Amino acid sequence: MFKKIFVCLLVLHTCNLVYSIRNCNDCQIYYSCKAAVDHARLKQNDETKQLFEKAVCGTEIEDGDSVIKVINRF
Repeated sequence: MFKKIFVCLLVLHTCNLVYSIRNCNDCQIYYSCKAAVDHARLKQNDETKQLFEKAVCGTEIEDGDSVIKVINRF
């Protein structure tokens, strides 16, 4: 009985890990999206600025600071 419950919990936990992983198509903090980070660090030009302006989908408070959230446009 305990093994069955343990296996069920393990399966549910694994499903949660797999399906809760966010991708860049979700509205998320910009540094959670590798493509956005790469653009911000490696391609600092007007095109990147325009991409970020179009990609902004909100803000979030983290450690007392407002952080930009983006949707993948990169």
